Amino acid sequence: MKICICVGTILGIGGIQRVISLFANELAKRHEVTISSFDTPEKISNSSYKLDKNINFVEFPKSKIASNILYRIMRKILFKVVRNDKFLERIDFPKFMRKRLVTFFNQGEYDVVIGVAWLHSLWLAMVAPEIKARTIGWQHNSYDAYFCTPGRYAWKKDNLFRKYLPNLDEYVVLNEITKEKIDANFGIDSTVIYNPKSYVSKEKSDMESKVFLAAGRMVYAKGFDTLVEAFRIFAQRNSDWKLLLVGDGEELPTIKNKIKKYGLEKRIYTPGKTSDIKEYFLQSSVLLLPSRWEGMPMIVLESLEMGCPIVAFDIDAMRPLVTNGMEGLIVKEKQDANAYAQAMLKIAESEDLRKQMHQASIKKANRFSVDKIMNEWEKLFK
Repeated sequence: MKICICVGTILGIGGIQRVISLFANELAKRHEVTISSFDTPEKISNSSYKLDKNINFVEFPKSKIASNILYRIMRKILFKVVRNDKFLERIDFPKFMRKRLVTFFNQGEYDVVIGVAWLHSLWLAMVAPEIKARTIGWQHNSYDAYFCTPGRYAWKKDNLFRKYLPNLDEYVVLNEITKEKIDANFGIDSTVIYNPKSYVSKEKSDMESKVFLAAGRMVYAKGFDTLVEAFRIFAQRNSDWKLLLVGDGEELPTIKNKIKKYGLEKRIYTPGKTSDIKEYFLQSSVLLLPSRWEGMPMIVLESLEMGCPIVAFDIDAMRPLVTNGMEGLIVKEKQDANAYAQAMLKIAESEDLRKQMHQASIKKANRFSVDKIMNEWEKLFK
């Protein structure tokens, strides 16, 4: 079977890149796989993840107009003042690009085309009736992140999703909460398939280190600004535990300045990005996930596999992953640094609680094995 996976970029270290790399490598064991992205072929070799040598790479069609600076300025102005959905649709998704996509997909003679994340899912849905392949959209974030976050993702594009999403043969979401919201708002019957954990490890955290781990891209969505505030409160009552804050991104300088401002340089360490997160799990006992929104965070799946309990805010993504008091602690007060600090104190001060959660985490990790998840995908392809 010929399968084409369409994604914005396969480069960089991010949740989508990690999932797609794992997913494509598994598919390549049984199918002919092509990854289509905006990345140029010469840059693909720079991918942080090892991709099967049999995977093909092609550039996704681009609109030269969209890269024009004047066009982008005019687009921003028009989106602020115009309220006509059909007009705005023509600006972002012109007919010539749709024709180009139909030609691109049909010339590839694919059996299945998968659009990853909101943009490629929407593009695919718009041209699906003219494509010979089976079409699948794959949502990689929560409904609230996509459609209810001003200025981000698919903000103000819910009417387009309502119009075109039914064209797809399948639309995959990451958890049951997102399915309820998607189905109710767009009138479809979406399919829930969890992300698989990225590795199996015989080694587990020994739960002896008084170290928290937090990792990811240093961007607003991840809530690391709130985490530093929470750690400041935590540190006033606890002098033992430290924090490994792993990752890189646009907010890292601001976060470092805040750490320095609070005099926490000897308690919070920022080693930068890594391609081997397991190394840091073996040094840690608890994962901190202060995210404002997530799809299905790979770092949490990896934490379960390593037996590290999780402290997270109550976002939709956490429902299938962590039961409050079992595999970790769920903080109901979203982005409340004080409430998060109290949860950190609770788990840091109870070795027995951590050990109980350690065992529960390892057990929960079995639900997300690659074989189980890939079997669910194979059913969609038929």
